[in-house]
Amino acid sequence: MEAPAFFIRRRNEAMEAARPVFKGTTPMRPPSWSPLSETLKHVDRDVRKPFLAVDGDSLASGRLGTEVMKNLRVRGADIWLLSYVEIAEDVFDAFNMGADMLLAPLHTIGSMTALRDIHGVSDSVIPTLFCSEGSAAGIKGRIGVCEALSMLADEGFTRCCVYDTDGTVDWDAVREDYPSAIPFSDRHIEGFGLTFAACDPRAPWLSAFWNRSTSPRPGARRCPRSSPCR
Repeated sequence: MEAPAFFIRRRNEAMEAARPVFKGTTPMRPPSWSPLSETLKHVDRDVRKPFLAVDGDSLASGRLGTEVMKNLRVRGADIWLLSYVEIAEDVFDAFNMGADMLLAPLHTIGSMTALRDIHGVSDSVIPTLFCSEGSAAGIKGRIGVCEALSMLADEGFTRCCVYDTDGTVDWDAVREDYPSAIPFSDRHIEGFGLTFAACDPRAPWLSAFWNRSTSPRPGARRCPRSSPCR
């Protein structure tokens, strides 16, 4: 199942959507924003899908935001929120605002202790790896994608999201060792149960803009067989 992902913000009392773009872990300014109300007219209400709201303002500011979740309503969809998360209290706040699932970037989590605390308070939190140049941003710096997934599995997380910000993730390696992973990409990724697609809000469910190739772009690094991938 492919589900849409958008930058979401609230400006001048209105909700707006844009295609999410990051350079590494940094949210980039979209060239344009569209009224969310217009985007939601394209929602397929015959099939209930997650709707991923990426709170770029929260990630840019380094704090959990409130404007997006307090004002976001998508009839017929479960709201998944990707936002800045540092400690377990952020998890409580996100769910109190109405998120159905919370995607927590691994690199914003304060420490391994905080990661374990977050795991202990909710099973609706999905750690998210921001990947570029074939590796992921971790709690203590860069880490291999498969190494990060192995660590998170050891900590008890049964699902993780892998956000391929620049097309260098080796999806074959991830698919082989971690088939429950949730890809997030601006390309079409096959072989997983759920994937999030970075969508243009002007044509959110048209796939013509996706690069249908799933092979890694130049610079991708395959997970070596000697690594702790499982």
